[in-house]
Amino acid sequence: MNANLPQVVGRAVRDDLDLVHATQGGDVSAFEELVERYDRKLLRIAEHITHNREDSQDAVQEAFLKAFQHMGDFREHSQFSTWLIRITVNQALMKLRKRRTTKEVSLDKTLKQTEACFRARSQIGRPTLKNSTGRLNCETF
Repeated sequence: MNANLPQVVGRAVRDDLDLVHATQGGDVSAFEELVERYDRKLLRIAEHITHNREDSQDAVQEAFLKAFQHMGDFREHSQFSTWLIRITVNQALMKLRKRRTTKEVSLDKTLKQTEACFRARSQIGRPTLKNSTGRLNCETF
């Protein structure tokens, strides 16, 4: 039974390479088969990284797009699955970075601060409140 294992693994690798070569030759259905083969696995990997289903789905979709666009760059030094997983991990990490750098602003808080500035202007003139003291700088409104 173990004697058959390398043949099965070797066959799966060869199938991937056959599909890669067909895709490089313009066979879109070969790439569709690769997508079907790896879609669920890549989604699990991306979800493990992002902990967010939507971001994971986006990361996998972007990974497949990048893989398709750069199929000619695939060097057969490693398995196709390794290359595809690396692209997926990179895309998932990019989603995390973007999520961390996106600053969420409370519209309610901004509206209250804007209203406070307009009230202060109408009562006092044109006040300049220092940001360093935790107060809003009304000059920007």
